[in-house]
Amino acid sequence: MAVLIINPQYANATNLREWPLDITEALIRCRRFYKEDFYTTRLRDQVELWLRISNYIYNTYFVDVSVAQCHQKWNTLVSGYKNLKRLMNDNPEEYRTFTLSSYN
Repeated sequence: MAVLIINPQYANATNLREWPLDITEALIRCRRFYKEDFYTTRLRDQVELWLRISNYIYNTYFVDVSVAQCHQKWNTLVSGYKNLKRLMNDNPEEYRTFTLSSYN
């Protein structure tokens, strides 16, 4: 599902591969703000927290991203961070790693 663009400033951001940096940073800030809530909320009930984040992005940047898109972007960021951390530390646990691309 493509991101519906309402703010013309982001007219080229048509999918998750092109999340603008400021919106990605907003996602990270919001997820950090709700960190304790994510830890204390059952997994199936966390959709409400993702909805708050999605609404914040919409109300602040006028970019309509779904709950699923926010969650997927967050998981991609976390995965990329963990992978980069392993690569920088010579992967002492010998986990499978991947080479970063422009998508990551």
